[in-house]
Amino acid sequence: MTVRPIQDRVPGILARSEVGSNDLDGRDGADTRYLKLWRCPMRVNPWILTLLGCSVILLAAWTRFDSMQKFEQTVASTNTALLRIESEIRLRSALDGYQTSREGFVVMVESDWFEGGPPQNALLKGPNRPWIEVDRTGNRSIKNPQTPSATGTSAGWWYNPANGIVRAKVPAQATNLATLELYERVNR
Repeated sequence: MTVRPIQDRVPGILARSEVGSNDLDGRDGADTRYLKLWRCPMRVNPWILTLLGCSVILLAAWTRFDSMQKFEQTVASTNTALLRIESEIRLRSALDGYQTSREGFVVMVESDWFEGGPPQNALLKGPNRPWIEVDRTGNRSIKNPQTPSATGTSAGWWYNPANGIVRAKVPAQATNLATLELYERVNR
C-alpha cells in the first residue's frame, strides 16, 4: 500500500516545497514535513465570541433582575393600598354616622371614601373585578378568606367587619405553597 502525500488528500494544504522556505516559521532549511494549513479569511476571534457570550448572559441576568424589581414594587404598592384601606376603615369606624358591627367596625367599605377612587390591588389586573368582598359570617375568629387567591372575577380585597381585618388576595402561583407565601408577604 502506498501512502499519498497529505496535500493530495486534503484540499487547502500545501507542502513546504510548494510554499517556499520562509513561509512557515522563518527557519531556513526546515524539515519538509511541516505543512501550512489554509486559513479561512472569515476567522472568528475567540475574544469576540467570549464577549458576545458574556453580553448575552448579562442581558439575561439584567432582565431577570429588572422583572424581580418590578414585582417587588407591585407587592409594595399592594401593601400600601392595604394600609390605606385599613386606616380609612379605622377612621370611619371612629366617626359617627356609619353603620358599625357589634365590635365597632364599619359594616361596609364604600369606594367613595377614597379620593381618586378606591385603592386597587396591583397584583390583580383585569376589568370587571369587584373591589372588596365582605365576610358576612360575623365571626371574629376568621382572620383570612377561605382562599387566598383571587380567581376569575373574584374581588381583590377581603374584609371582615367583625374584627376589622382587611386582606389582599393574590393571583394563583405555580404551587399552593408559593401562593400562600405571596399572600403572607403582601398581608404582613
